[in-house]
Parts: sequence; C-alpha cells; structure tokens
Amino acid sequence: MRVDLETGGVSLYFYPGRLSLGAIASMTGIDCVFRDLLGRVTVPGGDTFLSYSRTENLTVVAKSSVPVGVDVEIQRPRPRLMAMAERYFTDDDVQYLKARGSERRLMKALWGMWTAKEAYAKASGIPLTEVVGSVTFTPAPLDWWHYDGRISVRHIHFSDAIVAIAVARPVHDPFTDK
Repeated sequence: MRVDLETGGVSLYFYPGRLSLGAIASMTGIDCVFRDLLGRVTVPGGDTFLSYSRTENLTVVAKSSVPVGVDVEIQRPRPRLMAMAERYFTDDDVQYLKARGSERRLMKALWGMWTAKEAYAKASGIPLTEVVGSVTFTPAPLDWWHYDGRISVRHIHFSDAIVAIAVARPVHDPFTDK
C-alpha cells in the first residue's frame, strides 16, 4: 500500500512482511540502491532519497526528493522501559516520560520518542548514538510535526505500530502553522 503525504512531499509504502533492499527498490520504482560505508541507503544520482524500517511483519519505506528517514516499531510493553530511557535519553526526555503516569502512556511516549530519534538520525545523517542522547522532541504532541530548523518529524499510527517520518527541510504543518 502506498500513501502520499501532501505535507512534506514524501511517499510512504507499507508492505506486510520483511522485504529485502532489492525488493524495496523494485517496488518503489528505483533501478539501483545500495548501502554506503555508514550503512545508509543510497540511491545513485542524488535526486531521490529512500529510507526503510522493518519490524516483525511490517516494512515501511519512505521515498522523497530530499533526505528522509523512517522508523517503525510495534508499540508493546518491554521490561525496564524507564531504565532504558534513563540510560540513553536526555534528561528532558526522562522527565517527560516519568510524568506519563500509566505504563500504557509511558510505552506510547517512549516508542514515539524512539521512532522520532531514529527517523531523525536517518534523515540528518547524524549517528543514532548521538541523536538519542542529544535531540529532544518533547513535550509537543507525538503525532504532529516537530521542527528544529533542519528536520521535520511526524508520527503516523498504523494498527499497533507507530511510524515516524523525518524530512530534511521545514515542512508546513496545518495544525500548528499560522
């Protein structure tokens, strides 16, 4: 299934199952795609950007004319969520998460933060290890666009999954822009 986001010029593709990089390239109409030395997906020519993420039985692909990143996670409980957050996230992130109250709200906020950070890292080219401990997306609502001057991030909820899309440019958000 393909979904075009009017805001941001990004095409999203949702595929059941786990697809190979070659299958992803073929299904998105790209002739050639490879990984660079840092493991990033690269399309020759520089006028098309591709990012993908897989989880369990879902592959999500983002295709754009500007650098783009995507991450998908199944929102499910995991042991020691707060311990993971305290180890890797910023102090502001941890305070925001602690204020969520219930385990369900904590889980939703944590997966929202994680997917936003991973998509941001892919779009910006900054290593995830640097992004996780330095970029904060709170306390704004986790399903709207976030903008830091270079990267816009948006969440889409898809069944029990959360998908974050990051686009390397400011994006007009009809919910927050005046």
